[in-house]
Amino acid sequence: MKFDNPDWNAHESVYLLHHEHQHRSGPLWSYLGLLKILEEIVNIYLIVSLVVVGLDAQAYYLFLMAMISFLVTAVFLVISLLETLIDLNPAYHWIEFSCGVASGISLGVASTVVLVALPRGYVITSMVGFLNTIIYFVDALNRYRIAVAPRRRLFWTRPVQVVYDDE
Repeated sequence: MKFDNPDWNAHESVYLLHHEHQHRSGPLWSYLGLLKILEEIVNIYLIVSLVVVGLDAQAYYLFLMAMISFLVTAVFLVISLLETLIDLNPAYHWIEFSCGVASGISLGVASTVVLVALPRGYVITSMVGFLNTIIYFVDALNRYRIAVAPRRRLFWTRPVQVVYDDE
């Protein structure tokens, strides 16, 4: 594809490959769907580990950010399962990109606060928060690539000769 077409666009191929794979195997088992599932698993781990270790005053911020990220990611996961808003609204990927960046930044700041201010019991939880930050930024980068890609072409247009039965 790259060598046959001089107008080859990497962003367009990322968008098309994502959607072709998504329609063949379902949105949940695509690359971005698996990233969403991984984000949810890590968010659940963060929430459970913070509850088990105990919530200190500084840990409430990480707990709150993990809960908000969990809920926002769950909403986007349900939307991607429905597949209606994704195809109808071209701004969907921009919205998901901005939410991914916001979740990544807030989880990164909260994990830094927990790592600096709290004792050793919270170190592993803080490192898992940093891991979740990386996962959110990878997802946001992929959403950005899809958002800046030209829209998918549904039909190839070529001149068609129309023949009427009356002639």
